[in-house]
Amino acid sequence: MAAKEAFFSIGSGRYRGKRLALPLSEKTRPTKSIIRGSVFDTLQFDIVDRVFVEVFGGSGSMGLEALSRGAKEVWFFERDREALRVLERNCA
Repeated sequence: MAAKEAFFSIGSGRYRGKRLALPLSEKTRPTKSIIRGSVFDTLQFDIVDRVFVEVFGGSGSMGLEALSRGAKEVWFFERDREALRVLERNCA
């Protein structure tokens, strides 16, 4: 039986509501939406027109949220191949 895909949505900004895939791997865990919201509510004015770095990118949820909220550029770092494939698909 094939594994079901899991998804999340960008919470705010230009891409609000855009649905993106999560990696189906025991090696990665998504950042909970309440954590993403809290981080970006705190950083909201500090990320506009800045470079945002997401280490252990997984699905790219933090970096893509940063882009949606005005970051100029995002750098993702991910070494898990399955997570990287999902991240690349989410960025397309």
